[in-house]
Amino acid sequence: MTHHTGGEHGTGNAPSDGEPKVIDNAVSGPEVTLSGGILLSRDAIVDGAAKLDGAVEVTNHGHVGDSAVVSGSVRIDGHGEVIGQSSITGTDIHVGDGAVISGNAVIVGEGIDIKARAKVSGNHRVGSGAQLLHKDHVYSWSGGHDGDWTVFRTSGGGSNGIEGEGIETIADIEHNDRAPHELKKVVKNHVWE
Repeated sequence: MTHHTGGEHGTGNAPSDGEPKVIDNAVSGPEVTLSGGILLSRDAIVDGAAKLDGAVEVTNHGHVGDSAVVSGSVRIDGHGEVIGQSSITGTDIHVGDGAVISGNAVIVGEGIDIKARAKVSGNHRVGSGAQLLHKDHVYSWSGGHDGDWTVFRTSGGGSNGIEGEGIETIADIEHNDRAPHELKKVVKNHVWE
């Protein structure tokens, strides 16, 4: 697949000694479970019954709440939110710049980058090294539509993302910066190219 360039990934600043660290006005709620090399800093909020495990870094007003589960090498920053019963598991995953992961969304894989006001909500499963909305790029989708999912954009660069109930994206999402039409999706065992 075609990986983006120039993005920041992973949790290079997460503590390596396995002890969670909460600094710089970060907040960890009473029902929260933290284990492994967790770093909460710069006004991060983890509340509700959220569970963080592994080399997870939440910073820059990032928020993990409700019953969300985040594990592996994950960085949430730039007002990124993981809320509801969402789950993010994998390696080198970055949620930031106002991205919102909510509902029952499940993000699984490696090198996943969800940024720039992206929204992933509802009952979704995204995996296999998917990249959603690289940096400031927003992709339109002109392929088939079965009534249950939408990939959309606004000409003014406003809110954008993948929304709808029952979305299951289980194959690679590919793009390069010069050819947004190369975005490929496998949704509910249908392929549009």
